[in-house]
Amino acid sequence: MGRIRKAMSVGTLGVVRWSNGAERAAKEARRTRRLTAQQLAEQRAAIAAQQQPQVVYVPVPQPPVMPAQQPQQWQQQQPTAQQPIPQRPVAGWYVDPGNAALLRWWDGMQWTGATQARPY
Repeated sequence: MGRIRKAMSVGTLGVVRWSNGAERAAKEARRTRRLTAQQLAEQRAAIAAQQQPQVVYVPVPQPPVMPAQQPQQWQQQQPTAQQPIPQRPVAGWYVDPGNAALLRWWDGMQWTGATQARPY
């Protein structure tokens, strides 16, 4: 039967198809599966491209170049309103730095000559 259909297809220049309905349906099903798989692959690729994080390069500021003429000026930090100024101890009797058995008077700026025995 397949040979007769082929012969009729050739003799009629393709007006009579040589394949039967089941063969045509199977061929159409394969074609549909292939196109569906292609569409799914394209959709997945589009979703993956949208979900990839965008890389943004931010330039990092470079530290200032220190001038060769005044290197000490860059190294010294002047106290500002944001940096607390170190406080000195208040005036009073403290243990003598040179002799632990004595107390020496600190006037708030410097040690004085006044000493006394340290009470135990």
